[in-house]
Amino acid sequence: MGSARASDSIVSMAFNVGMPQPGPHRVLRSSVEAAEPLEDEQVGVVRIAGEEVEVPRFAALPPTHEATGHVDAMPLYAGRLGHRPDFSSHRREKSGR
Repeated sequence: MGSARASDSIVSMAFNVGMPQPGPHRVLRSSVEAAEPLEDEQVGVVRIAGEEVEVPRFAALPPTHEATGHVDAMPLYAGRLGHRPDFSSHRREKSGR
């Protein structure tokens, strides 16, 4: 992955599969673009505490260093140090305003 610029990230609602309360999140645009065209229900597998866990398409589970499959289609969360994201547009969409 290396170096990403702030312009490479977006605030999205895409990776909410399995979340009890879906919400906006900042991810690299490329992870959404990689997941959208896939037709498979599962994008890959991550290993957590020695166990293999299947990752559904658009699940909130990010890749680990041992992830396999379409790692680029898993959420690549992105933040901006010292920056508070503005989620107000998502709140307006949800409330219908």
